[in-house]
Amino acid sequence: MTTRKTVTPEPGTDSERLIDLFERAGRFGAWRIDLPDRRFRPIRGIFQLLGDVRLDRDLPVDDVLAQFGRADREALRQGLDRLVADGARLSHETALIERNGRPLAVVVEALPEFGPDGAVSGVVGITRDVTERVLAERERARAEARLRGVFDALDRSGVGIGAIDAAGRVTMARPALLSLTGHRSEAEVLGRRWVDLQGPGGRADLEAALGALDAGAAGGELGDVEWLRPDGRRLHLAVRLAPSLGGGRVISLVDQSEQYAAREESRARESRTRAILDAIDAAGIGFCVEDHAGGIFAVSPRLAELFGVGRDEDLLGRRWKDVLDLPQEVRTLSDEEDRAHAAGRPRPVVYPAFELRRRDGAVARLHARSTPLPGIGRLLLVLDETERWRMERRQAEVDRHLQRVQKLEAVGQLAGGVAHEINNLLHPIRTFARAAAAAGDAADRDRYLARVRECADKARDIVREMLSFARGSEGQMAPAPLGALVADSVAFSRDLPLRGVEIELDLPDEEIVATVNETEFTQVLLNLLTNAADAMADRGIVRVQLSAVDLTEGARPGAAAGRYARIAVSDDGPGMSREVLDRIFEPFFTTKEPGKGTGLGLSVVYGIIHRWGGLIEVESAPGRGASVIILLPAADGS
Repeated sequence: MTTRKTVTPEPGTDSERLIDLFERAGRFGAWRIDLPDRRFRPIRGIFQLLGDVRLDRDLPVDDVLAQFGRADREALRQGLDRLVADGARLSHETALIERNGRPLAVVVEALPEFGPDGAVSGVVGITRDVTERVLAERERARAEARLRGVFDALDRSGVGIGAIDAAGRVTMARPALLSLTGHRSEAEVLGRRWVDLQGPGGRADLEAALGALDAGAAGGELGDVEWLRPDGRRLHLAVRLAPSLGGGRVISLVDQSEQYAAREESRARESRTRAILDAIDAAGIGFCVEDHAGGIFAVSPRLAELFGVGRDEDLLGRRWKDVLDLPQEVRTLSDEEDRAHAAGRPRPVVYPAFELRRRDGAVARLHARSTPLPGIGRLLLVLDETERWRMERRQAEVDRHLQRVQKLEAVGQLAGGVAHEINNLLHPIRTFARAAAAAGDAADRDRYLARVRECADKARDIVREMLSFARGSEGQMAPAPLGALVADSVAFSRDLPLRGVEIELDLPDEEIVATVNETEFTQVLLNLLTNAADAMADRGIVRVQLSAVDLTEGARPGAAAGRYARIAVSDDGPGMSREVLDRIFEPFFTTKEPGKGTGLGLSVVYGIIHRWGGLIEVESAPGRGASVIILLPAADGS
């Protein structure tokens, strides 16, 4: 049994008031439900609204509720029950449903009707179309969701977004803005002037920048602003303001600290690079940079000076090899470098020293090196070796002169020994010649004459050896067996006036070959043997040893790893002090008495050995004699 609540009705007919109310609201349908049979009776336009022709006649309430989804059916049924039981007004907005190919959302509004006894006798209701509003609200919700997504993405990317009113007070601050400015929550900043969000030390500059911005436009770019956070950290922020409603502005902050540091580092690196290049240029090293096509796009003043061109601009856009009259060897290497660059396999190239005749007629000797620059092209460094080249040529002339002087000295010393030897041969020649003239027997006469010829041939060989030494051609280098050269030089030295000095010769069984000039080799050994004999006051033993040694990298300063011929000349003399050893190879330095030496011998030997690519060193100590050691690179196959 249903209990009905008695309610005093308001003046006027409820259905008339409801219909009048919603007739002005747009598209709607009116209906009523009779109690107690709960029959649905359409009043106006309900079937057109819901798109179902059955709603144009009386139906059970449950058939009408079937027009809606399950949740809406249950909500409407419970609402009707409360209205009947308590007289409570029914108001329910349904979810979107599909009707005749278009979406539909309605609001169901219902009021009770009362009988004479004050009990609810029926229900009168309005179903109003709210589809456009629902669709608009949904679109607005989607737009807000998209906007929130954009804001969230900006937060994740570190872009701080906020809003201020016309007075500059913060009305909204996103998490990224709070993080950048050093605040923990939006509540900390709302209502504050946004310029006050940073420490006191940075406000004045920001307010000045804002003042300048306000004088020109309502919004715009403030650029890179140094922002002082309350915790003392300094950031470089890109700040932009855009006009908003009510005279306010939207603020965006982007942390540019890393980019600022990178720019500063780039400027510092550029400054350092410029200083280095200026120093290179000041040191006399010219340079230019070529692009991948080979055209010069950067050139130092020193390079233009070295090349003898009038202006730096004369080199720009051109290949360095096209500007100069280069030797064919250098041009060939440059062509190979171009092909390697074109094939994507660039490599450093060290060009041989070359002579260049400049436009002014002067000849310069230059040394060039090319180094790849990834992503750019290549760097060409050019070193001026002209002065050193001239000094080397002058030094070579001096060395040749010293060698000639020293050779004359050696020839003079040799002449005395040769004269002594020839004089010794003249005595048997005269003796055998007289014996041949007095011999009555032809056999004896032939025997005496043969001895005369032997002595004459020996004298001829002595003179020939001396002339060969004196007239030997300099500079003719060729591989030669050193064992034979050492033996011949020692034999030749026996013609020198060494008096009581004995020479011990130690030669290996293996053949050792080196590239030398034979005449200069004899000159070197004669110098060393003469010095050894002088050191021992013409009494003692001089030991000459030839051997082969293998040097590892770094075993001897200035010597590359490989096989070497080692020649050692040692004596039993008084030895030398450290002071003498330090000056032993200086020209004109001698420890002999005046008139007994020029001081050129070891200087000449030093120059010859180094010109051959060898090494020479002296080992000695007071009271322990001396050893001169020569190392010459062994020829291939030695």
